[in-house]
Parts: sequence; structure tokens; C-alpha cells
Amino acid sequence: MLGYVLKRLRVLKETDGEVISKIIFKITLPALVLVTFDSVKIETSLILIPVIVFIFGIMTALLGVLFFKNEKRELKGSFLMLSGFNVGLFAFPLVHAIWGVKGLTYFSMFDVGTSFTVFGIAYILGSYFSEEGLSLKPHGGSCLNKLYLL
Repeated sequence: MLGYVLKRLRVLKETDGEVISKIIFKITLPALVLVTFDSVKIETSLILIPVIVFIFGIMTALLGVLFFKNEKRELKGSFLMLSGFNVGLFAFPLVHAIWGVKGLTYFSMFDVGTSFTVFGIAYILGSYFSEEGLSLKPHGGSCLNKLYLL
């Protein structure tokens, strides 16, 4: 509401929103995560959260492959990309306000698991079933050969 009022009073321009969003997403929210994890004692229960979320992502993807086996290739890839959650950093301040540091700790660990699911499983499946397809073969020799040449 404050942003709307400041825009109507011509204090802020539409282009100012880009700068403000960059500050929020690239500085403020990552800083909140760092401050939260700085004071957290990592316990076994915290480590299990991303593992459970990742296993759930694998199960969801496998079920998706079964349910959408008769769909067109591109459509199947789009559906299979829904196998993870994308909570993102935008919810962190809300979680912090409601449940405090402890809630944000659990939420952050959940987000770690979703990151592996979304950027691992979902991305690979979406790319594999895309129009071009995904080649999992290394191009131009193995990584070890490239390191050796360097």
C-alpha cells in the first residue's frame, strides 16, 4: 500500500520498482537467510527435511511419468516439471514474522530440498521431454580430459 501511495504522489516512478526489487531479492532476503542460519544448531531432524522433500519429489515425478505416459512429449515435460515446490525467498519474511527464527529454519531446510527437486529432477525431466530432447552424454570429451588440458 505504501508503494502505491508513493507512486500516486509521484515520489516513486515505475522504474524505481526494478531497483527496489533487486535490492530485496539480491541483498535483503539472502541476508535474512544468512542471519538465520548463523545462529542455528544443525540437528539430525533438520538434515532429514531436505532428504524427505527430495524423496517426495522423486515419487511425484515417477507418478507423473505413469499418469502422463500417453500425453504428447512436450506436454508431458511441462506436467513433469510440476514435481517440486517453489516456495522461493519471497515467503521468508512472512514465515519469520509468523513463526520466528525457528520456523524460518525449518522453512529454509524445506526450501533446500525443493531446490534439488525443482532444479534437478524437474529441470532434467522437462528438458528430456522437450522438443529438442536432452542429451545426457558429455560433449567434446570427458570432464577429466578437459581438466587435464587446462
